[in-house]
Amino acid sequence: MEVQRSIIDLPLHVLEMVFQLLNHSNKLHLAQSDRVLAEAYASHTRSIYKRMHLSYVLERRIPWADVLAICGANVVEIVNQHALADYQLKIIQLHCPNLQVVNFEIKDENCAGLKSLLESLKQQATVRLRIDDRATLKIYNMLQQLPRLDRLSLEKFVGSDASQIHKLVDLEELHISNIYGSYWELDIFKLCFHLPKLRWLKLVHIELLHRDESPELSFSVLEKLKIIGCALTWDWPYGLKDGFLRLKDVTIRGSDFRHFQPCKWFSKYSPALENLKLFQAHPDRNDFLDMLRGCKKLRFLVIELKNLQITKELLATITGILKENGVTPDQPLQFKVNVHKKVKNVKLKHLMAETPNADLLHLC
Repeated sequence: MEVQRSIIDLPLHVLEMVFQLLNHSNKLHLAQSDRVLAEAYASHTRSIYKRMHLSYVLERRIPWADVLAICGANVVEIVNQHALADYQLKIIQLHCPNLQVVNFEIKDENCAGLKSLLESLKQQATVRLRIDDRATLKIYNMLQQLPRLDRLSLEKFVGSDASQIHKLVDLEELHISNIYGSYWELDIFKLCFHLPKLRWLKLVHIELLHRDESPELSFSVLEKLKIIGCALTWDWPYGLKDGFLRLKDVTIRGSDFRHFQPCKWFSKYSPALENLKLFQAHPDRNDFLDMLRGCKKLRFLVIELKNLQITKELLATITGILKENGVTPDQPLQFKVNVHKKVKNVKLKHLMAETPNADLLHLC
C-alpha cells in the first residue's frame, strides 16, 4: 500500500519555493497550520524580517505579533513610529531573543513594559528612544535606570529638561527640538560636559547660550552637530582650553546668529572639521579666510558669501591657503558658495581658469 504524503514531507528548499508563490497574508496562514511549515516560513522570511518596521508590517495587513511568534528569533532590529502598549512590548520580549537594535517611542503608560524589554536585551544592543510628548519625571527616572541608552530624541523640549538630560551619561546621539512653542534656553557647553560620550547632537528651534559658569570643554567627543532654526543670540566663549577637538561635520541653517560668529569660532576650536554647511551667517573676509586656515582638514564647504566680492585675488588667496593646508588635487575642497546674485557661476568658472592651484578647489 502506497504511503500517503502531504506538503510537510517536502524538503525545506521546496517549501520555501511554495511560500514564494503566496501573498503575505496567505504565507502567514499557511505557516500557522503546522510546525514544519512554520520553520519553512521562518527560513523563507529570515532576511525580510531581520529588520522589522512594525508600521510597515501593519500596512500589509499582517498581524506583527503573529509574525514574531514564528519568526521572532530572526529579528535583530525593531522600529515603531508610535508608542507600544505594555502587552505588545511583552510579546516582543517573549519572541525576540536576538534583538540588537530597538527604536521606540516612550510614554508614561509604557515605561514599565519598555524597561522590562530593554533590560532583557543582550549587552551589545543599541537602544534608541523617542519622546514625542512632554517628558515627565517618571520617564526620566526610567531612562536613568536603563543599562544602556545610546540615542534619545526629545520633540517637546522645555528648559527644565536640561538638568534631567545631563544625567543620561551614556548617550551617544541626542536630538532636541521644540518646534511647537517659543524658544527654550540651552547651554550647549554644559550639555556636552555632562554627556562625555555624546558624538551626534541635533538641535531644532532652541535658544543656544553660554553662561559664564559653563564648564570647560576639554574632553568633548562631539563629532557631528546640526543646528536648525535656532537662536544663537550669545557669542560662544573664546577662552576655552580646547573646544570641539573631534568635531567633523557641522550644519547650521535657518538660524538667527545675531552675536555668534561661527567662522571665527570654528577656526579656533574645531581643527578636525571636514564638512561645513553654513547658511545665513555672512562672514566677513578675514573671518572666512581665518576659518579656512584654522580648519585644515575641511574638504566640503557650503556657505553664503553675499557680503564678499569674489575676485581673482580672493580665489588665489583661498587656493594658497588650501595648498598650505595640505589639500591635494585628488581630494580638493568641494566648494558650494551662494554669492551676490550679480556673480554668476559662469563668472566664477572664468575666474577659476585664471587662478593658481585651481585644482585644489572644486566648485559644486
